[in-house]
This record gives sequence, structure tokens and C-alpha cells, in this order.
Amino acid sequence: MKVLSASEAVWPALMRTYAYLFRGFKWETFLKLTAVATLGEGFLVSFKFWIPNTFPFDVDTAAWKAFLLTPEFLPVTILGAAAVFLTAIYVYLLVIRLRFAFIHSLIHQTN
Repeated sequence: MKVLSASEAVWPALMRTYAYLFRGFKWETFLKLTAVATLGEGFLVSFKFWIPNTFPFDVDTAAWKAFLLTPEFLPVTILGAAAVFLTAIYVYLLVIRLRFAFIHSLIHQTN
């Protein structure tokens, strides 16, 4: 690869920009990469907020704790917590794989 000076690099840069902006556009590839990028970047992160006293009904947390920790309901609580934990781990790994797939498809210009 030939090393170009700053003045010599202007024209190839303009030609690459022109070719990139005005060549044929593949909607299928664009939509795939957009979906992977959206899932990979975690679009639900922006919804992580909590506003106190916004429930339309009164929530009694002490009653929920007492209900969830009763000996009869404790196995269901443990299974539910394990299911939420395993699902979170799976989604986390899926997001990591999607990020790598997105970067790979951008680098190698594949679908």
C-alpha cells in the first residue's frame, strides 16, 4: 500500500465517500445489521428507571416478603429466582455473541 501525503489522500477519500453514499443499497443487510445492533446494544437499558409512588394501587412489600418466604411457597420462590438468574445469564451471553456477530459482519462485509 502506497503511503499518501495529506494532499494526495483527499481525492481517494472523496471517491470512497461518494462510492459509499451513492452505490446500491441492500435493505435486507441493513435491517439484519440494525436488528443485531439493537439487540446487541440492549435497547431496554434506556428504560431502567423507577418513579416512586406511581403504582395505581398500594403495594405492601412487607406482605409480599411474608408471602414469598412462607415454607409452602419457598420452593416456588427459589425456582423463580433461579429461572430469572439463568435467563439473565443466557440473555447476557446472547448479547455478547450478537455483538461479535455484528462486528464480524461489518468487518467482512457479509450478511
